[in-house]
Amino acid sequence: MSADWPAAEERLRARDPLSRPFWAGLEEGRFLVPVCRACERPHFYPRPLCPHCGSRELAFEATSPDGVVISATTLSRAPEPQWEGEVPYTLAVVRLDAGISLMARAPNDTKPGDRVRIAGEPIAAPPFLRLVAIRED
Repeated sequence: MSADWPAAEERLRARDPLSRPFWAGLEEGRFLVPVCRACERPHFYPRPLCPHCGSRELAFEATSPDGVVISATTLSRAPEPQWEGEVPYTLAVVRLDAGISLMARAPNDTKPGDRVRIAGEPIAAPPFLRLVAIRED
């Protein structure tokens, strides 16, 4: 990491309180997702209520970041001016072995069926990490 990389405390302050445990876990090399204590089902993204049963009894638990790509698309147009230097890039929808789905950046030749592992990749702007899918070759 470069010397201008924001301190961990600054990176965590830039995130909403609901997702802080998730991002902090990634920085520590752990993949934490919210799990409902009432129905015992994981979900993603972090939110105040379980999307399955509506309970507020949620806790973050470690799970495997491994999964399979179910969809991938390559963007050739930047959604915001600050990303213009990064196109083309691929976004993939990944179904984790834990049963939840999420989106992540992926290698440009990613295709459905590829096995991947989700990780955090440093970036300059908040939230200072982005999710990336690393192919399991």
